[in-house]
Amino acid sequence: MTFKYTNSLGRKYGRDKYIKYIIFNISRYGEHQRTLYVEGLTESQIVKKIEKFLNQPITAEYFNEVKNDLFHDDMLFEELSTRGYEVVGDLLTDAKFLEGFDNIVDGTYKISTGS
Repeated sequence: MTFKYTNSLGRKYGRDKYIKYIIFNISRYGEHQRTLYVEGLTESQIVKKIEKFLNQPITAEYFNEVKNDLFHDDMLFEELSTRGYEVVGDLLTDAKFLEGFDNIVDGTYKISTGS
């Protein structure tokens, strides 16, 4: 399975290179996040970089980090493959609709997603 965001911005990804750091959720409800350095990249390139991260296989260590903030918070690591979870982005369940690049502070943006 491959994780891919759905562009729900209402526009194409921008070509300007205005973002220095991007913050994105790695758990369903956003309690857990990652920050990547992305200076010099366009929005499209940033999305691809995040998707690359979210397409990594789920490890027990990663699962244990985010399991308290998942849709199925009672799920065990051993059950993931039987429920169709293969890559870390699958743990976001339906929160894969990219709705915005929100400015937090100068050069640092957060991707907002919805379901």
